[in-house]
Amino acid sequence: MLHTNSAVDNTINPNQNINPNFGGGQNTPPSPFSNPPQPMQPPQPQPQPTNVPGFGQPPSPLEPPPPPQPVSGGGQGIIDLPPDQSPLVTEPRKRKFPLTLIIFLIVIIILAGVGYLAYQNYILKNKSVTPTTTSLQELPTPMVTPTPQIIMQEYTSKILPITLSTPSEWKVTETENPELGNQKKITIESPDFAYQEDQVASGYQLMIGPVNNLTKKFEDFASFAQQENADQQGQIVTINNIQWIQYPTSAKTLLDKIPLTVALYSGEAEKTQAPSLFTQILSTFKFVQEQGL
Repeated sequence: MLHTNSAVDNTINPNQNINPNFGGGQNTPPSPFSNPPQPMQPPQPQPQPTNVPGFGQPPSPLEPPPPPQPVSGGGQGIIDLPPDQSPLVTEPRKRKFPLTLIIFLIVIIILAGVGYLAYQNYILKNKSVTPTTTSLQELPTPMVTPTPQIIMQEYTSKILPITLSTPSEWKVTETENPELGNQKKITIESPDFAYQEDQVASGYQLMIGPVNNLTKKFEDFASFAQQENADQQGQIVTINNIQWIQYPTSAKTLLDKIPLTVALYSGEAEKTQAPSLFTQILSTFKFVQEQGL
């Protein structure tokens, strides 16, 4: 039975232990956030598969060996990654060419091409104009040399039945040698005609013949021309009803079926005028009387 009215002694004894005892040998109260100690469980053995060779039972010799494990990636040394992870591939960083530099280079190329074409056009225009100007300046004024008036004189031979005209100052010489088949020759020379080492040094010499009875005869001019003009270097002409094989300074025909040659020889200074002078002399050549030696 409790006595309510009994007095309680609240006096603290200095020799009394006032530290509370929480049990378990602890002097502090347990923390409300600490987990209570769990009892230790012994390790449980893992179940071993019974249907895989090498685990718990020897493989059967009649069973085929297990297939090799597939290797992802199509090659060796490649590690399979989980589906949510992809390999990190680092690509080399491509260097971008500045667009402004490209445009600048294109403009430079276009300007260079236009400048080159303009320069070529300028050069062509100068070339087309310059030669005409220089040629007009370089061409000397031609000096008109008056052609000397040649006075022609008709000459009739005394040993051959021919007549022709030659410059009046030329000298005529006729020779005849009965011992050489009655050979006949006519030479007509200008006053300045001269020889030097078996060559004409100056002036003109017109030679007709020589002809003789020992020379081969031809039945007609056609057969003669076929043999004498086989290389076709001569020109077949007809002058005063006489057919000739004419060259620049010589000509050949038939006199009584015997070949007759007329030739003009000249010095080095007279070679340019010799062809025209020979043509002028040949145009006056004629046969007289009946042809015969």
